[in-house]
Amino acid sequence: MADIQTRSGRIQEWLMKRTNTFAVRPLSNEGEQLLRDLLDASAALWNEVNYQRLIRYNDEDGFEGEDVWDADTGALEGRYKGVLGASTAQQVIRKNTEAWRAFFRLKDQYHDESNTSVTEHPEPPGFRGLGNRRFPMVGES
Repeated sequence: MADIQTRSGRIQEWLMKRTNTFAVRPLSNEGEQLLRDLLDASAALWNEVNYQRLIRYNDEDGFEGEDVWDADTGALEGRYKGVLGASTAQQVIRKNTEAWRAFFRLKDQYHDESNTSVTEHPEPPGFRGLGNRRFPMVGES
């Protein structure tokens, strides 16, 4: 954690995170396909978790009154851990949770009249994919 002083003189605490970036170059066509399958499954899990939270946020499909945190991420993790591994499935869900928490923080700041740092209406986290490319759900053919 680091303290920084903003232009308005407020002191804020920031969590500093380190990110490692690397390039992945499969050594074979089979390795490339395995990597694509892993990425597709990760995107599909993100999308399923996100959809479950979004329908609760929008009070759709019989989920009126349920909280976004009521989504059964454990069942989704169970469906995907055979493909992704348990720790990767957990990490995808954790990152989606972080995105939703950030959305709610921005939404609170947007509606706080004393806070002018957020000027555009925040949108819920988006779905993963490439254009019209469809990511099949695990168990789908």
